[in-house]
Amino acid sequence: MPDVSETPWRRRVARRVLGSRNPLAIPIRRLTSLTIGVMCDASGIICWNSSSARGSTMVREEPLVTKGLGDQLHDIILSRILEGTLRPGERLVPATLRADFGVSITPVRDALHQLKRAGFVQVRPREGVTVSLLNAKRARDVLDMRIALETLAARNAATCAPPGEVAELDRRFGEAAARLSRGGDEKILDTIDWAIHELVVRYADNELLQQALRTIHHHVQWVGGIAGVGARRVRRSFGEHREIMKALLRRDPEAAGEAMRRHLTNTKDTVLRYLENVTASSGQKSPTRGNSRRKKAEARKVASPA
Repeated sequence: MPDVSETPWRRRVARRVLGSRNPLAIPIRRLTSLTIGVMCDASGIICWNSSSARGSTMVREEPLVTKGLGDQLHDIILSRILEGTLRPGERLVPATLRADFGVSITPVRDALHQLKRAGFVQVRPREGVTVSLLNAKRARDVLDMRIALETLAARNAATCAPPGEVAELDRRFGEAAARLSRGGDEKILDTIDWAIHELVVRYADNELLQQALRTIHHHVQWVGGIAGVGARRVRRSFGEHREIMKALLRRDPEAAGEAMRRHLTNTKDTVLRYLENVTASSGQKSPTRGNSRRKKAEARKVASPA
């Protein structure tokens, strides 16, 4: 197989993308894949990261040969939306994307179509493609779905997770608590909290449930990233995760499910309060109430480029 990293197309991409200030400008020849895995930070908001660093993209010096161009562009643009480089309401001009990446218009349209179908971008008359806006209704729908799914996952994991793994996780949790009590960085909770949620999902003993959680994981990260609730939730969520661990150690399905439900409900309430405060401070009505015609007009105003 020829070294595709040395083809004229790859060299053209490198010339056009390297050094560009466009937030989407990534040399595609260097991206083998966006290896995104489930991770939950200390706030209870799921993050999706590479195996090396939370919130980052795995970059390898290998040619990308496993995905089509449309899928590659989809992954790159989605990662920028999730990390906040592309903000709600920001325009995505197909011709600009085509020039930035040095590709034909077809993979650009394919990538945008995938993002539109998933709800991350929207198409508005006279405005074109923009990153979708987040309102309280959308956030509530996403987080309610997560609550239902992970509550069931916690119930199942209480009886399916190996006792030895649960005990080891509890030991690590205790070490994190001790470090925090000595004034350690609250970020030390991220890894252990991720491990709790990962264990719950891994031992949910229900493939359809696990698939459903994978389906919504990017939406959960998107909602949490926009609301930015991490720092405000660290201390409270620590106690909430302690209750989840206690229930898992007792192998009590009902207690585990209820502890998970309370934890994720508190996270949802924090997100919704943030969104309500944002709409109130901007002088707009809550997106979940009021006249639909006015809501649409306000959304168009927010989405319009400066």
